[in-house]
Order: sequence, then structure tokens, then C-alpha cells
Amino acid sequence: MNRTNRRNTDTSNANSKRVKNADEFALMIVSELDKIQRLNNYEFKGLNDRVVALNHIGIKTRRGCEWSNNSVKRVLERVGVYTSKRFY
Repeated sequence: MNRTNRRNTDTSNANSKRVKNADEFALMIVSELDKIQRLNNYEFKGLNDRVVALNHIGIKTRRGCEWSNNSVKRVLERVGVYTSKRFY
């Protein structure tokens, strides 16, 4: 028996866990952004406002990095908030 046959090739369970974790993280970030708006009586005008807010209060990305416009855009797309190229 070769090495390939001994490996577990069913990755659907692992993939579904990754998707679930990513969805939960995205929802947590959107919840934090909503909380920032509510507590400060402020409405974000664009992606950069959200980036600055997350970085300012010290919330890191899943990989422990600072936020960028693209990373915030992807989180918002995941939860269905960001649907347009022109998002304000």
C-alpha cells in the first residue's frame, strides 16, 4: 500500500469546519463594527473608516495582522454586507 492510500482523503469535514470558523469570525467582526458605531454615535463612511477603527482598538485579523481595506471588504462580503464595488 502506498502513502497516498493511507491518508484520509475525505476533506469535506475539515473544510466545513474552516468555513464555519471563518463565518463566525466574520460575524464577530461585523458585530464589533456595529458596536463601535452605536457607542460612538458614528456612521462609517467607507472601508477605510472601518479599518482605522479596528486597528485603533487593537482587533487583529484571524492571522494576527492589522486590518487592510481588502481584509475588511472580504469579511463584509462573507456576511453579505458588502455587495457593491462602491460601498459607503
